[in-house]
Amino acid sequence: MAGGKQTARQQMINLMYLVLTAMLALNVSAEVLNAFKTVRDGLDESTKNIDLTIDKTMSSFEQNMKNDPVKTKPFYDKALQAQKISDELVAYIKGIKDQMVKEAGNISPETNDIEGRDNLDIASRIMLENIGSNKAKGPEMKTKILDARKQLLALADPKDEGKVSISLDAKDSKKATWEVSMFQSIPVTAAVTLLSKLEGDVTDSEVEVLKYLHSSIYAADFKF
Repeated sequence: MAGGKQTARQQMINLMYLVLTAMLALNVSAEVLNAFKTVRDGLDESTKNIDLTIDKTMSSFEQNMKNDPVKTKPFYDKALQAQKISDELVAYIKGIKDQMVKEAGNISPETNDIEGRDNLDIASRIMLENIGSNKAKGPEMKTKILDARKQLLALADPKDEGKVSISLDAKDSKKATWEVSMFQSIPVTAAVTLLSKLEGDVTDSEVEVLKYLHSSIYAADFKF
């Protein structure tokens, strides 16, 4: 159940993010920083579209509950669990994103971009450093992502392993932990864009689980 099905738009935005991240090692120019905002705007728009898909799927669930509550309820209850898992993780990620933006001077009304977007300290400090009573958010976020992934996949029937593919994950590499590879010494605009991408991964994974659950309502009726 690994991997993840993404639209062509999402794949393009993710590729752009990877290219921009690679460019950071060579040059933190205004053009690169501007491009991160463009990618972030695209990610936010994609997330809005995913939210519409979620709303439509849940509306269909509710209609099925009216028409055939006996068959629908077990899957509808799991769909509500998937929504809860997703909403809680998105709220957590958004909270950290808002914290980064605030510490970077908020959004400039003139540019509609983060005021201190080129700051290289904020993301590393928030995500990787333990200072006083403030614990690094990176390891905590990784744990929450992995827990959410596990919980979402557990909503599928074990016999259907492989039918649900989600993009949400937080794997360590051989060279570094997930949080270090993601957040160490990058401009705050890149970190905020990454967090927007993670929000999209969460909602996209929710959609995949909801689609599976919805299709499972009458799956037993079709036998070959």
